[in-house]
Amino acid sequence: MAQTAGTLVGPFVVNTNQTSVAVTVDPAVSVTDGNGTALDLSAVADGQELYLDLRGGTAAGSATVQVAAQGSSSTGTVISVPNTPGGTPTAADHAQSIILVAPDTTKTTAEATVQWTAQPGAAQPAIGTSLVDAADGDRVLDWNGGTVIDTVAYQDLVPGTTYTLWGELMRKSDGQPTGITGSTTFTPTTPEGSVDVNFIVPEGFDGEVLVAFEALFEGAEASGEPLAVHQDIDDAAQTVTVEAAPVVVSPTPTPAAPTTPTTGGAGNLAATGGTVPIAATAAAVLALLAGAMLTRVRRRGAGV
Repeated sequence: MAQTAGTLVGPFVVNTNQTSVAVTVDPAVSVTDGNGTALDLSAVADGQELYLDLRGGTAAGSATVQVAAQGSSSTGTVISVPNTPGGTPTAADHAQSIILVAPDTTKTTAEATVQWTAQPGAAQPAIGTSLVDAADGDRVLDWNGGTVIDTVAYQDLVPGTTYTLWGELMRKSDGQPTGITGSTTFTPTTPEGSVDVNFIVPEGFDGEVLVAFEALFEGAEASGEPLAVHQDIDDAAQTVTVEAAPVVVSPTPTPAAPTTPTTGGAGNLAATGGTVPIAATAAAVLALLAGAMLTRVRRRGAGV
């Protein structure tokens, strides 16, 4: 039998040899009997029929119903061993019997999954988003990160029903996810409205162009098939640009001034141990030469 949103979906019949069992539904959905009366899911008796209450929903979806009982279904089971290998043991002809016993803490579970289609003629939920820098409302984020806000407009939701919006920022350069996610759970009071989803962008995405992808789910968790998505890598309204990191320019070291040899002034040269004026040195040499010549002249005059 086809199951549709807007109805009681079921039944699921519980069969157990325990006094009662616990029932859970994923994603969480109200559970009733065939008359729409809510049930205590912590103590469901054997033979109870369960229905998922989707009377407030219109979208297609699926859910898994799980039943958990304390104890093992194998406790008390008798296993007989035949007298000959491959034989068939009977109550009168068997080698031995074994009675299985399991601890009281053993838990036995069983589950079943159901899918349902959208309510015929019902308008399908739709979303649209607008992503901006939380600091100043533009679409340019500081190079070292910050918070961006995605305002998600929705339409054709069911008032009083709980929904979850979940999103992730994607790199526009390669279309890959960044791992930066955000979500919000809300219960609308009107079919149309908007909610905000925040994303915190850490340092390290400078120079990147980031695009928000959003998905809308029914229930308090982002699980199952989304009711609506908005995932357009080229949508400028979903896009922010992270500034490039500033380029740090190292100062150019000033070259040391060349060392000028110390001199004694114009016409003087430096020498180890001090400076000797060139003019004075030349005069001394001339004086020595003059003395030598004088000596020779005198000696010649003396008849030497």
